[in-house]
Amino acid sequence: MKSIITIIGVCLFSFSSFAAETLPRQVSVSGECNHVVSPDRGSITLVVEYQNMDLTKATKEAAMSYERVTAQIKKLNLKNLNMRTSEYSVHEIKAWENNRSVNKGFQARMGIWISTSEIGRIGEVIAIASKEKVKNVYSLQTYLSDEKQLAEEIACLEDASQNARHKAQKMASALGAKLGKVMIMNESGRSLPSWPQPVMQRAYGAKAMAMESADMAPSVESGTQNLSLSIQVTFALE
Repeated sequence: MKSIITIIGVCLFSFSSFAAETLPRQVSVSGECNHVVSPDRGSITLVVEYQNMDLTKATKEAAMSYERVTAQIKKLNLKNLNMRTSEYSVHEIKAWENNRSVNKGFQARMGIWISTSEIGRIGEVIAIASKEKVKNVYSLQTYLSDEKQLAEEIACLEDASQNARHKAQKMASALGAKLGKVMIMNESGRSLPSWPQPVMQRAYGAKAMAMESADMAPSVESGTQNLSLSIQVTFALE
């Protein structure tokens, strides 16, 4: 019985020694990147709204106002202008009076979403809305175009990879080892920009007077935000 136990012990010791000798030496590190990015697009939504006792008149007035607003926005010749109809609705308005439902007319709404790369000039769109008495102006946002977001992410991944290699080289050198080839590499996390509400300021002086659409249009400041990425890399040690 003791002989069997001895044999098993020798086998386990031999296997452990073999595994320790054949197991490749490795070092795993994380690489981080934190870039400050600026949005290259801004957007805003305008909604014209008309109410009339006559359904046809309500829809016609809304459509005419919509066409006037879009025509004036196009005249601004904004760079990378993108416009699309964001909503269209017509509904009857009723109120409860004297224990019965009373017709108060019809309301027609037409919305337009406007996007441009000239963020600072979105104020001119707001001025047009004010001039045309558009009551609903909302969803002022800044964001990254798909092209810029992809470019920023790739650049950040490159920086994170260089950061990981630099850290691994420092660790290996401090322990008397030499950094070998990459064995495993994975992206472990990302934090994409979450844009705050853009800041609007009034434009004064010659700039404001030169605006064709309307006087005293507000300027829009886009601001900046952080883009963070991290990766996990395992290097062989020589």
